[in-house]
Amino acid sequence: MATLVAQQGAAFSTGPVPTVDGTVLPESVYTRIRAGTHNRVPVMQGTTRDEYRYFVASAMLRSAFNVTDATSYSSWVSTTFSPLLTGLTAVYPIASYANAGEAAGALGTDVVFACNGRNSALELAQHDPVYSFEFRDRTVERAMIARRVSGERSDMALWHRYTG
Repeated sequence: MATLVAQQGAAFSTGPVPTVDGTVLPESVYTRIRAGTHNRVPVMQGTTRDEYRYFVASAMLRSAFNVTDATSYSSWVSTTFSPLLTGLTAVYPIASYANAGEAAGALGTDVVFACNGRNSALELAQHDPVYSFEFRDRTVERAMIARRVSGERSDMALWHRYTG
């Protein structure tokens, strides 16, 4: 696992972050945080347990890919994630999930969101108080609405409503 985490940093060195435009964002978020030149305030950040499932479902609805078995899952992993991230299918085997799509969702959530969230929390904590969370309540009401627009594009909405 330590090897995967180390390789993850090389494959996704910037994570999902905004584009530096020189005006609103004069430097990258990570550069500012590492230098301690960001706005010094307490930070609350978090992820959702199955955050990447939206992207898997969206791609499948658009027919961008269809992760249904071990072969398509392995192909999706090598196409979607850098070859630097070797061994992902062994860490996230389909047999540990209800199906290949759920395995892809778990893998994507960890690589894209959870690992980057943890890394940024560790960096920020060197300068400011950080409060991290993972929303993982499987009993919360969920709704997903998919609607076809012009026969090709799918607009989707996915939300969680906290009821307690």
